[in-house]
Amino acid sequence: MKYVYIILILAMGGGGYYLLYMKQADEITLQTNTKAKNLRTKKGLETDIKSLTDVKTKLTADSAAQKALVDGLNTDVGGLQQNIENDKSDTDQATSAANDANTAADTARKHTDALVNPPPPTNNLGTIATENGKTYENCALLKVEATGITISSSSGVVQIYYPFLPVELQQKFGYDRMHPADLSPSQVNYQEAIRVQLSNAAAAAGQ
Repeated sequence: MKYVYIILILAMGGGGYYLLYMKQADEITLQTNTKAKNLRTKKGLETDIKSLTDVKTKLTADSAAQKALVDGLNTDVGGLQQNIENDKSDTDQATSAANDANTAADTARKHTDALVNPPPPTNNLGTIATENGKTYENCALLKVEATGITISSSSGVVQIYYPFLPVELQQKFGYDRMHPADLSPSQVNYQEAIRVQLSNAAAAAGQ
């Protein structure tokens, strides 16, 4: 009977130890599963981080490529604008040269016409700008004298001395500005004869 008790006691002790062992085993299993789950979560996060990093790298590369493309387009546009400006400048220069050529041709044509069909001699002297800064308009020769000429103009009758006449009129009336002196009587008579002749011709023509 004593052995029976001993066996029962040992069985009960073994059963308790077994239960304790199973409980510890369950706890170890739970901890192991938790660690494995955490490990899987960590690996998943690392994978996600790597994916996001790859996406960021790709976006950065794409952004750089787009910036390079935009810079290239801006450079092309700038080149085209410069070409347009250059073409415009060339066109303006060509237009200016053509205008200059047309002006020169008109001037040459007028000179040629003047040589082929010179205006008739007249006592009308047009506008006279004197050497002392005075201007007379609609001038007509009235008299030639030793010291100067007398004219009628829009501002009235006035005498202009030879030194103050424009160079072309000094030459017309025989005044030498390099050796200034009054006209000789023969010069005066000659110029007066021409003036009278022109005046009579104009009167005869009804001018």
